[in-house]
Amino acid sequence: MLSAYGELYGRVERTLFAEVAVGRSAVALKSEYLQRYGIPARMFNAVRVSLEGRMASVKE
Repeated sequence: MLSAYGELYGRVERTLFAEVAVGRSAVALKSEYLQRYGIPARMFNAVRVSLEGRMASVKE
């Protein structure tokens, strides 16, 4: 069960990164991702915050 969760988390994170990298807003994509992946808002927020942190650390 945890393996499936990790796989879904990674898929969402990679897809979100690709879309943010081309200029789309992560916040604007939230409702689309909740429907597309069937995830709760809490999971999306965790992915978004983690991704934003990684991206900020690379910029510094």
